[in-house]
Amino acid sequence: MSLVVDLNKYILTYIKSNDVVSLALLMLTNTEFFTNSDGTQKEILLRSITLTQPNVTLSLSAACVHVLLHPTPDYNSIVEILHSASSSQLYLTEKLQPIFKEILKGMVVAIDTKALTESNVLVLLTPILLFLSCDVESLHASATKVLISSWKNYSTLVEQIVQDICLAFSTSTAQRSKSVALKLATPLTAALVLALQADGEYKKSTTLATTFMNNFFATLISSAQPSLLANFSADVMSLATTPAYPAALILFQLLVNATLTQLVKGKLPLSVKYVAIDFISQVAASFHSKQTKTDDKMQEVCNSCGNDFVQTEGVEWTNVPQGMCGKCYVNELLSDYFSKLTGKKLTSIWYLREAVLALAANLNVSGYKLLCGLFLEQIKNDEKSKEWEKNALETQLGWEDPQNHFIVSRVNIGEVLIRFDAFDDKQFLEIVIPEFPKIQEMCLNCTLKMIQDSQAMVRARGLKGLVSIIKVTPDLGDKPMIQNVIVNRLKDKSATVRETALDLVAMKLGGEEINEVVERLFDVSVLVRKKAVKLVLVRIKEMIFEKDPLASPLLKRIFLIASRPDRQNDREEAKKIIREVFLPLNNLKIDLLINVVQTEITEAANQLIDTLNDQQNETLQNYLISQLGSESLIKVLMLLKLSAKGTSSKIRIANKMGDLMSFVCLDDDKVKETNAVLELISLVVSHMNVTKSDEMVMKRLSSTLLNMTYKTTNLTMLILLVKCFIGVELKKNEINTIGDFCVQYLKLALNDSVRQRALNVLAVIFKNVDLSATNSLKNYYLNSNKPVAVDLFNTILTLKSSTSAGLICQMNTIFSLLQQYPGLYIHYETIKNYFSIYITKTLSSGNEQLAISTLSLLFELFEAETTDDLSALQTTLAQTHTKELLPLLTSQSASVRFKALVLASSIIKKGLINPIQILSALIGLVTDKTQLTSTNAISLLRLLNEKSSSLIQCRFVEGSQMGFKLRGEERSLMRIPHPLSSVYLLFSLNQRKAVLTSLVQKFSDTVEEGVSEDGVYENLFLLEVVCLLQYTKSTEVMIVLQPLKKIAAVSLPDIRGSMKKRMKSQNVKTTSIAQLIVCVYATMVANFLGSYYNVNEEGNAENLTTSVSDLQDNQHPFVVAGFKYIDKIMSDFDALKAFWKYSRQVMDGEYENFTLQN
Repeated sequence: MSLVVDLNKYILTYIKSNDVVSLALLMLTNTEFFTNSDGTQKEILLRSITLTQPNVTLSLSAACVHVLLHPTPDYNSIVEILHSASSSQLYLTEKLQPIFKEILKGMVVAIDTKALTESNVLVLLTPILLFLSCDVESLHASATKVLISSWKNYSTLVEQIVQDICLAFSTSTAQRSKSVALKLATPLTAALVLALQADGEYKKSTTLATTFMNNFFATLISSAQPSLLANFSADVMSLATTPAYPAALILFQLLVNATLTQLVKGKLPLSVKYVAIDFISQVAASFHSKQTKTDDKMQEVCNSCGNDFVQTEGVEWTNVPQGMCGKCYVNELLSDYFSKLTGKKLTSIWYLREAVLALAANLNVSGYKLLCGLFLEQIKNDEKSKEWEKNALETQLGWEDPQNHFIVSRVNIGEVLIRFDAFDDKQFLEIVIPEFPKIQEMCLNCTLKMIQDSQAMVRARGLKGLVSIIKVTPDLGDKPMIQNVIVNRLKDKSATVRETALDLVAMKLGGEEINEVVERLFDVSVLVRKKAVKLVLVRIKEMIFEKDPLASPLLKRIFLIASRPDRQNDREEAKKIIREVFLPLNNLKIDLLINVVQTEITEAANQLIDTLNDQQNETLQNYLISQLGSESLIKVLMLLKLSAKGTSSKIRIANKMGDLMSFVCLDDDKVKETNAVLELISLVVSHMNVTKSDEMVMKRLSSTLLNMTYKTTNLTMLILLVKCFIGVELKKNEINTIGDFCVQYLKLALNDSVRQRALNVLAVIFKNVDLSATNSLKNYYLNSNKPVAVDLFNTILTLKSSTSAGLICQMNTIFSLLQQYPGLYIHYETIKNYFSIYITKTLSSGNEQLAISTLSLLFELFEAETTDDLSALQTTLAQTHTKELLPLLTSQSASVRFKALVLASSIIKKGLINPIQILSALIGLVTDKTQLTSTNAISLLRLLNEKSSSLIQCRFVEGSQMGFKLRGEERSLMRIPHPLSSVYLLFSLNQRKAVLTSLVQKFSDTVEEGVSEDGVYENLFLLEVVCLLQYTKSTEVMIVLQPLKKIAAVSLPDIRGSMKKRMKSQNVKTTSIAQLIVCVYATMVANFLGSYYNVNEEGNAENLTTSVSDLQDNQHPFVVAGFKYIDKIMSDFDALKAFWKYSRQVMDGEYENFTLQN
C-alpha cells in the first residue's frame, strides 16, 4: 500500500511541475502498476499530459505516456513528435533512450493495425533509419521491428522504403555489432535482410533486393564512399553464411554480380574500385574449392534436381531412393513434415527450406531450438493452430532428445541428417546457391582482369586479391596462366605493382620464378629492391640447404651482377646477397663457391674474400688446399689465387709447394691446369721458407721448371715457367743462375728457327729482374765499353724479323728492356727516336695486329711499378703519342678499341693527359657492342665524373654522335636501358635537364632543317637515346616530350602535306621519305613516353615509379614502328605506300605495330 502511495505522490509532483520526462521514466519502471490502474486514473493522467508540450523533450515524454496508457493513441501525431525529437538528436541522451524504445514499440502496434497514414509511415521511416545508422545499440532492435512491420503492412511503400534505406547507408556511422542479428553486421544491413525475408515470397524478395542493389550502386558511384561498399559487403558475407538470414543470400548473389559488372564496365570511382576488387577476391578466397572424394558407385546426377551428387557426398545412402541426391531426399521429408505441421507447402517458404537444410548438420539441442523457432515463426499467426502449436512442436521436433523424436512417416530424420558432414561456409553456399562455383570462377577471372587494368593502383589491388586467393588455393599458383600474370607484373611500369607481384612470387618461389626476382635487384624502387633481396636470400638459402642443383646457376648470376662495373648501384644489392649467403663460411658453402667461381665473376669473388677475417681466410685456404685433387682443380686454384692477399696467406700456400708441383706437367690435355698452378706458384714462390726441409723442394722445383722451359710448346706455359724459375732462383739468391739462363737464350735468339721462343723468354727475364750486374752478362759483353743495358738493346735490335709475329716478339722484348731500364729512353736520343718512330708507325699503320701489340706493350709499361726514371718515361710517352691514340678509340676493330681504351684509362688515372681530349670518344664507347669495352668506358667516366662532371655533361651530345659512328654500317637497336643511361645517371637533375635540352634540340633542329637520306639512322640513333635513357623524375620526361609533341603536331602533318601529290604520282624524293620516317618515329616516341611514364602536363619533379629497364624488346617503339623495314621503305614504293598509310594512323594517336607483307 505504501508503494502505491509513494507512486501517486510522485505522479502528482511530476504533473504539478510538468516534469513529463520523470513521469514517463517512472511509468517505464513501474509498467504493471500503471497498466493495471483503472480507466478513470488513466483518463486523468492523459488529460493532464497532452501531446502538445513546451518543448520537444517534453512532447517526446508525453508521447511515451500516451503509448503506455491510451488504448488508441494519436499515432500520427506521435510520429511527428518522434521525427522532431530525432532531428534534435535527443536519442543520443542516454536518459531518454528508454522513452524512444517504448514509443517504437507503440509504432509497431500502430503499423500492424494500420493506424498510420502512408505519408506518416514514410515520415516515421526517417527516425527509424537514423536510429539504425547510429551507435545507440539499445534502439537497433526496436527500430528493426518497426521497419519490418512497415515492410509487411504497407506493401505499396516498400520500393520507397528500399530507396530510403539505400540513402541511409551513405550516412550511416553505426559500427558492426550483434544488436540486430546473430552475426556481426551494421544494423542497417541486418534490418534490411530481416525485412527482405519478412513475407517469405522469393520472387518478391528478389525483386526488392534487385531494386535496392540498383539504388545502392547508384549511391555508391555518386558518393564515391569506399567505406560504404566495404561495410556492406562485409555484412552480406557474414549474414549470407548464417541459416537464419537466407535473404542475405539474395543480396550476396546480387552484390557479387553487380560488383563484377561495374568492375568490368569501369564505372566505379577509383577508391571504390579498390574495395570492389578486395570484395570479389575475398569471395574467391573465402569460399575456395576443396578436394572431395567421390563414391565410384554413386551416379553423377540427381534425377530430381539435376545437380551433382558431389554436393552432398557425405550422405549415407542406405535409405535414399535410387537416383535421388541427399539434398532432395531431406527436402522431401521436411516438406512432408512441414505440410502436416502447418498445413502450408514448405516450397513456398523458400528461405525456411534452405535454412532447415543448412541446419541439418547441427543435431544438438540448441540447433533444434533454432529450427523450432523458425517453424514457430511461420505458424504463430495461425489462430487455429495456437491451441496445439506448442505441443506439436515439442512432440514432433523434440526439445530434449531431437534424434529420437524428429520422426516423419516412420523415418527417423535425425538418423538421416546426422550423416551429413559438418558444413563450412563454402558448402553451405553451394547447397543454397547451386551456381556458387561459377560465381567463384567469375570472381577469379575478374580479379585477373583487374590485374591487367590501365591504372597501376588497380593492378596492384588485383594482385593483392590474387595473393589472398592463392593463400587458400596454392595449386592455383601452378597454373601457367597465373604464372604468366605474375611474371608480367614483375616487369610492370608501376613500382607498387612490382612490389605486390613479389608478394605473390614469395608464396611459391621456384627455380624459374627466382630468376625473374633477380631482375628486381636492378629496380628503380628501393622498396622493390629490398623485397627482392629478401626473397632471393631466403630462396638461395633454402636451395643450398636442400642441395638444389639450380642453386649454382642462380648464384653465378648473382656473382655476375656483382661484378659488372656498369651497374654500380645495382650490384650493391647482389653483393649484399653474396655476403649473406656465404658468411660465415663452412665447407658446404666453400664447395658451392668452388662450383660457382669463373673468370667473369672474379671481381665479386675477390670482394667476398676481402670481407673474410684471418681465421675465415685460413679456413677457406685449408679447405681449398684439401680439394687440390678434385675435378674442380682450376676453380680451386682460382680461389687460392684470390685468397693469397697477405703474407700469412701466401706463406700458407707456399708451404704446399710440393703438392702444387705434382700438378705441373707437359701433357697436352693438362695445359690449363698446369698454367693455373704455375700462375699461383709465381704469386707465392717468394714466400717459401728457406729451410733445410725446403731446400730439396726448391731444388726439385728449380730443375723441373728449367727443363720444362725447353720442352713446352705452349707460349703461356713458357712465360709462366720462366717467371716461376726466376722467382725460385731469386729466393735462393742465385741471380747468376738467372744470368746464365739469360745468356743461353740470347744465343738461341740468334737462331732463326727458335728466335721467337727465345725472345719471349728474354722478355720475361728483362721485365722481372735486373741482370746488368751479373757476371754472365758482363762476360758476354766483355769487349764492349757500353752499359750492359745498351748492349742488350742493340743485340735485340739487330735481330731481323721478317714477319709481323716476329716483329711483335722483338718489340715485346725491347719494351721489357725499356721497362727495366727506362733511362735508355731518357738518356739515349737514338733509342728514344727509335721508340717514337716505331710507336707512331704501328699505331698509324692500319695493321690491326701491330696496333694491338703496341697498345698492349704500352699498357704494361704504364702499369709497371713506378720509379723516377719510369715515371719520366711514362710522362713523355703520354704527351708524345696521345694524338695517335685518339683515332684508335673509334677504330672499326673492336679489339683495337678495347686495347686503346685500356691504355687511355691507365694514362688518365696517372694524370698524364687532360681527359677532355678523349671524353667524347669515351662516351661513344659506352655504346660499344662489346660489353667489356662498354663497362670499362663507364668505369673510367665514373672516375672522371668525380672531378669533371660538367666536362662530361658538355660532351654528352657529341659523345652520343660518336657512338653512332662506332656502329659503322650496322643497323641494330641498342639494349634496354640505353647504355648511355650509365653516364646520364652520373649527372645531377639540373645537369640532366641541360643534357636533355641539348640532345633534343640537336634532333629538333635537324628535323626542322630537313633530314637527309644519309642522316636517317643517325637521327634515329639520337632519338633512341632520348627514348631509352633511364629517367627518374617526371620533369626529365617533360623536357623530351614537349619538342617531340611539336614535331608530331607540326612537322609530321607538314611533310605528309608536301608528299601527298607526289605519292599519287609515285615520284617522292628520298629526302622527303627520310623526313617522314624520322617524324613518324619522333611521334611514336612521344606517344610511348607519355603513356609509359604517365607524366602530367605540369611536369613537376615527382619521382617516377616506372623504369625503362622493365621495357620488353617487343614494346620498344622502334620495333613497333617497324625499324627493320626502314631500308625497304626508302627503296620500295609499295613499302613506302604502306608506311604512308601507317603515318596517318600515328598522327591520329594510334600506337600499333607496323608490318609489311612478305
